Amino acid sequence: MKTFLYSIILTLMSAISANAEYCYFETGGKIYIQGECYFNPLGGGDFFIADNQLKPDYFVYFYLNQGVGEAYWNEERRAARAHTPIDGVLRRVGGCWVNNSTRICAWK
Repeated sequence: MKTFLYSIILTLMSAISANAEYCYFETGGKIYIQGECYFNPLGGGDFFIADNQLKPDYFVYFYLNQGVGEAYWNEERRAARAHTPIDGVLRRVGGCWVNNSTRICAWK
Protein backbone atom coordinates (compact mmCIF):
# COMPACT_ATOMS: atom_id res chain seq x y z
CA MET A 1 0.00 0.00 0.00
CA LYS A 2 2.82 2.41 0.88
CA THR A 3 4.46 1.80 -2.51
CA PHE A 4 1.15 2.45 -4.24
CA LEU A 5 0.69 5.78 -2.44
CA TYR A 6 4.25 6.85 -3.27
CA SER A 7 3.60 6.03 -6.92
CA ILE A 8 0.51 8.28 -6.88
CA ILE A 9 2.54 11.13 -5.38
CA LEU A 10 5.34 10.67 -7.91
CA THR A 11 2.84 10.54 -10.77
CA LEU A 12 1.31 13.81 -9.62
CA MET A 13 4.73 15.37 -9.28
CA SER A 14 5.86 14.22 -12.73
CA ALA A 15 2.77 15.80 -14.29
CA ILE A 16 3.71 19.18 -12.84
CA SER A 17 5.44 21.77 -14.98
CA ALA A 18 9.22 21.55 -15.09
CA ASN A 19 9.32 25.12 -13.77
CA ALA A 20 9.41 24.84 -10.00
CA GLU A 21 7.22 27.12 -7.95
CA TYR A 22 8.14 28.73 -4.65
CA CYS A 23 6.23 27.39 -1.65
CA TYR A 24 6.14 27.95 2.07
CA PHE A 25 4.44 25.74 4.65
CA GLU A 26 4.63 26.44 8.35
CA THR A 27 2.50 24.98 11.11
CA GLY A 28 2.85 24.84 14.87
CA GLY A 29 5.79 27.26 14.73
CA LYS A 30 7.92 25.02 12.50
CA ILE A 31 8.73 25.50 8.79
CA TYR A 32 8.37 22.29 6.75
CA ILE A 33 8.52 23.57 3.15
CA GLN A 34 10.41 26.68 2.08
CA GLY A 35 11.81 27.39 -1.37
CA GLU A 36 11.44 25.73 -4.75
CA CYS A 37 8.70 23.14 -4.68
CA TYR A 38 6.23 21.10 -6.66
CA PHE A 39 2.82 22.73 -7.07
CA ASN A 40 -0.12 20.99 -8.68
CA PRO A 41 -3.48 22.77 -9.05
CA LEU A 42 -6.28 20.26 -8.55
CA GLY A 43 -9.13 22.44 -9.83
CA GLY A 44 -11.68 24.62 -8.06
CA GLY A 45 -8.97 26.34 -6.00
CA ASP A 46 -7.66 23.06 -4.54
CA PHE A 47 -3.94 22.30 -4.82
CA PHE A 48 -1.07 20.04 -3.79
CA ILE A 49 2.40 21.24 -2.74
CA ALA A 50 5.49 19.24 -1.85
CA ASP A 51 9.12 19.99 -1.13
CA ASN A 52 11.44 19.81 -4.12
CA GLN A 53 12.63 16.21 -3.77
CA LEU A 54 11.96 13.07 -5.78
CA LYS A 55 10.57 11.45 -2.64
CA PRO A 56 9.20 14.43 -0.68
CA ASP A 57 9.76 14.81 3.04
CA TYR A 58 6.54 16.82 3.43
CA PHE A 59 3.49 17.62 1.32
CA VAL A 60 0.14 19.35 1.75
CA TYR A 61 -3.28 18.96 0.14
CA PHE A 62 -5.35 22.16 0.29
CA TYR A 63 -9.11 22.22 -0.37
CA LEU A 64 -11.20 25.35 -0.93
CA ASN A 65 -14.84 25.31 0.15
CA GLN A 66 -17.04 28.42 -0.10
CA GLY A 67 -14.12 30.84 0.20
CA VAL A 68 -12.35 29.20 3.14
CA GLY A 69 -9.74 26.48 3.13
CA GLU A 70 -8.89 23.28 4.89
CA ALA A 71 -5.71 21.27 4.52
CA TYR A 72 -4.13 17.92 5.31
CA TRP A 73 -0.44 17.03 5.45
CA ASN A 74 1.93 14.13 6.10
CA GLU A 75 3.08 15.18 9.56
CA GLU A 76 5.53 12.26 9.70
CA ARG A 77 8.58 12.87 7.50
CA ARG A 78 8.26 10.93 4.22
CA ALA A 79 4.92 9.41 5.22
CA ALA A 80 3.01 8.36 2.12
CA ARG A 81 -0.34 9.95 2.99
CA ALA A 82 -1.65 13.28 4.18
CA HIS A 83 -3.08 11.86 7.40
CA THR A 84 -3.00 14.97 9.61
CA PRO A 85 -5.61 17.72 9.30
CA ILE A 86 -4.58 21.33 9.81
CA ASP A 87 -6.57 22.68 12.76
CA GLY A 88 -8.86 25.60 12.01
CA VAL A 89 -10.15 27.38 8.96
CA LEU A 90 -7.63 28.88 6.55
CA ARG A 91 -8.27 32.31 5.02
CA ARG A 92 -6.53 33.85 2.03
CA VAL A 93 -3.96 36.58 2.61
CA GLY A 94 -2.13 37.42 -0.63
CA GLY A 95 -0.52 34.25 -2.02
CA CYS A 96 -1.06 32.42 1.27
CA TRP A 97 -3.75 30.62 3.21
CA VAL A 98 -3.37 31.29 6.93
CA ASN A 99 -4.80 30.84 10.39
CA ASN A 100 -3.36 31.35 13.89
CA SER A 101 -0.92 28.43 13.63
CA THR A 102 -0.47 27.70 9.90
CA ARG A 103 0.67 29.43 6.71
CA ILE A 104 0.50 27.70 3.30
CA CYS A 105 1.83 29.74 0.36
CA ALA A 106 2.65 29.20 -3.31
CA TRP A 107 4.04 31.68 -5.85
CA LYS A 108 5.46 31.61 -9.37
